Amino acid sequence: MTSWQRWLEHPERSWLRHALFQIHLWVGAGISVYVLLMSLSGSVIVFRNELSRRVSIEWLVDFHANLASGPTGRLVNGIGPLGLTSLCLTGAIVW
Repeated sequence: MTSWQRWLEHPERSWLRHALFQIHLWVGAGISVYVLLMSLSGSVIVFRNELSRRVSIEWLVDFHANLASGPTGRLVNGIGPLGLTSLCLTGAIVW
């Protein structure tokens, strides 16, 4: 029986499935924090005009765009969607 046939008949026994599950688990844990922070800061930024009369939220806009880290934060913001994409792909395979 070939590896492909074993994968098709009993995917739960495959070492590849276990490896993809671990990748899915840990990337999901990290990406969930990133998605939570981006969602919360983006939600507050939507009301920036109403809130700017009371408090300055420019630091929040900088956090949302650059993670308050300049070019490094911009790079992390670019890598975040790649992690989310890998999470979706590994989830589809593991499922």
